[in-house]
Amino acid sequence: MQQLLDDAPDAVRSRIGTLSTASDSGSETRVARWLRRRHFQVEQQVFVDGVGLLDAYVGGLFLEIDGREFHDGEDAFSRDRRRDLRAIRHGLQVLRLSYAQVWHDWERTQQDILRAIDEVGAFGRRKVEQLALR
Repeated sequence: MQQLLDDAPDAVRSRIGTLSTASDSGSETRVARWLRRRHFQVEQQVFVDGVGLLDAYVGGLFLEIDGREFHDGEDAFSRDRRRDLRAIRHGLQVLRLSYAQVWHDWERTQQDILRAIDEVGAFGRRKVEQLALR
């Protein structure tokens, strides 16, 4: 993939920006790139003890970006709810986004993400700091 970017014209490369291999899906890539363009620090594939890997951490919120391919079956649905419960027990704020929100209702989803960071981000950052001190 990097070779394709290197071979692209300057105008294309500047619009694409840097590439990351941390995303597990195009939806994760879209969300992370959008947040970074707004100057947020985004950490991807963050491991939380007792919860596992979460797709991203930004501004006090953990993001789980779920496409149907890996989260549609009953086992996956149940596993995701167990992970959410463990995260909440730690006091962590998890915002779960669907494929449809990222690709079909993106404008509204962008505003909701920004509001969530603004409204609960400070609480989430304090909880993350406390968890790191344990």
